[in-house]
Amino acid sequence: MQESNEIIIKKIIMHILDANVGMPILSNTEHPDNDDIVEFLESHIIKILKDQNLKPATFNNEDNSVVGFLQEIDEDDTMFIEDTGEMAKLIYNTMMKNPDIPSADLVFCTFELEQQNYIAILKFNYRYSYIHYTEDSQEGRINSIIKQKTALPNDSQKADEAAIINLTNMHIQLVEKEYEINGEKQYYFSKLFLKCNNRQSELQKAKNFKKATENFNKKYCNQDMQIADEFGKEVLKSIEETGNIDIPQITEKVFKTNQEMKDIYLEHMEKNGFVEESLEIKEEVVRKVFNKRKIKTDNGIEINLSLEQENNNLEFINNYDGTITIIIKNINSISYK
Repeated sequence: MQESNEIIIKKIIMHILDANVGMPILSNTEHPDNDDIVEFLESHIIKILKDQNLKPATFNNEDNSVVGFLQEIDEDDTMFIEDTGEMAKLIYNTMMKNPDIPSADLVFCTFELEQQNYIAILKFNYRYSYIHYTEDSQEGRINSIIKQKTALPNDSQKADEAAIINLTNMHIQLVEKEYEINGEKQYYFSKLFLKCNNRQSELQKAKNFKKATENFNKKYCNQDMQIADEFGKEVLKSIEETGNIDIPQITEKVFKTNQEMKDIYLEHMEKNGFVEESLEIKEEVVRKVFNKRKIKTDNGIEINLSLEQENNNLEFINNYDGTITIIIKNINSISYK
């Protein structure tokens, strides 16, 4: 099979998990070689690896049948068909007990990336689509539109749940969705199928850091706009200069000589789970979270812009009576919606 973007697909198999059938429809042979399908899967694997919601995870130490199947596949690839079928059964059994989990086609493929062996587990939940259908009858040919209930996501869409697993060190990277399990929303893919412990995605980590900082500003600084701006600017500057969010450095820059506020902020962040001094998050993720600004006033006015735009286009004036005047500058045109 061909190589694209340094990914070399080796084996592919698909199992059908349709809850309406009452049993999984397991393939007993590998998927035929097909360049279009290889390209389709490569595209989805690359999209998953670049997903900002991708979460790192590790298998639990408990006896885990999935780990056993994966180790067996790594040691003896002739077990690929049988072991992927067993894993498909595990997911199907969970689906049958929890009807909120959607039916899907489950694709397993082994591949090589940067001289490391991986397996991708891709769950393509069914989507509705519409196709044409031609039928010849006594009255003549009828061209009609029919609703297809088992369509897969196309190249521009994403797999709803997926795991990319390094077969050497069993390191997991996954994306997943919550579904109702026993009356509450849960991540069944990681908890019930893979049985792994996952950490926050970079996007979620950045959002939580921003939220904790905003809560601090609200509690200790009376939602001071200048403090909020300083935090946003220093976070972006930190990621540009050091490649990560350096919490002590940002604290120093924002509060300067105010040691009491520095100590309160660092303690507040530690209580919110940020015990490490720096957060390794990709710059594009940090910019996506911290560069966005939404200003809402108590009289219903909303302003949406970026930090860079705010620097040049907004001015905040604190009035003697405690109110705030916002001046919007450098306007070329106004449109009404």
